[in-house]
Amino acid sequence: MCVSYFVAKSFHITENIFWILLTIMVILKPGFGLTKSRNIQRLMGTVIGGLIGALILFVVHDETIRFVLLIFFFLSAYSLFRVNYIVAVIFMTPYVLIMLSFVSTNTMEVTKERILDTFIGGMIAFLSSYVIFPNWEATQVKFSMQKLLIASYHYIALTLKEIAGNEPTITEYKLVRKKLYVETANMGSTFQRMLTEPKNKQKYTKDVNKFVIFNHVLASFAVTLHNQVTSSRVNHTITKEHIKLIRKILSSLETAIKALANPNEENQFIPVDFQIPENQISVDETADENSTLMTEQLQFITKIVADIAKLVQQLKEKTSAEIDPMLNNKMH
Repeated sequence: MCVSYFVAKSFHITENIFWILLTIMVILKPGFGLTKSRNIQRLMGTVIGGLIGALILFVVHDETIRFVLLIFFFLSAYSLFRVNYIVAVIFMTPYVLIMLSFVSTNTMEVTKERILDTFIGGMIAFLSSYVIFPNWEATQVKFSMQKLLIASYHYIALTLKEIAGNEPTITEYKLVRKKLYVETANMGSTFQRMLTEPKNKQKYTKDVNKFVIFNHVLASFAVTLHNQVTSSRVNHTITKEHIKLIRKILSSLETAIKALANPNEENQFIPVDFQIPENQISVDETADENSTLMTEQLQFITKIVADIAKLVQQLKEKTSAEIDPMLNNKMH
């Protein structure tokens, strides 16, 4: 923004430099995909809103009617900023133009200047996100994957905790479940933003897509497992085989989480372990209907988690294969 200000001031590009700076500040986001979508919305909204504002200024000459329209556009714009950004900008532009018409006579020039400045600011913001300060999703997707796996780990560990007799409170359960839902949504958003980036920057999209699908399946079965364990504790159908499978699931998740960890950062993940009292485990190994159903669910979750761990390991090998040549080139 500072560079844009001094360049625009030195070459007298526009009279109202603040519109360029405002556009850069509003459009530029911490990610290419977000900047690109906001840029398109801002430009489209400004052009459409500028045409509407120019039409109003050209047709409506009564200041009272203009003031009423100003209030309408003002309220509509600020009410829709968090709902629909492009519509909010469409209402915002006529509001600004009508407001300036009360203090300026050359409103058509102001309209042209605002649209032109928005295009200049949008172009600068786009170049900043692509060339000057690029922040590609492929460089941080492993962090999002790790956070999602940690959330899944803690949710399944909550099931083991309940089997151990340490029944979590409603608040604790809701917080862990909410964390899982939030990280699942964040991972999906990260993948969608990856698809909006240039093709040459879209790395590991197939692997990330598989990861998202596997985790959706894992989350749905984890919720079902927790409900099944809650009901099975009353019927005493939890066996040693169930405990063994749950521990195997947690162990595979732990391996995948550590594979995604950054060696240069302090590991914030702490594995959990619970001693299961004997009175919580059914001594009758006869496979009743509930026990068989839970065993099948756990076996399926074990397979899904094994696929996730394998996928994470493949992704780690791919990223390591790309980093090694870069290090060798730097050494040479």
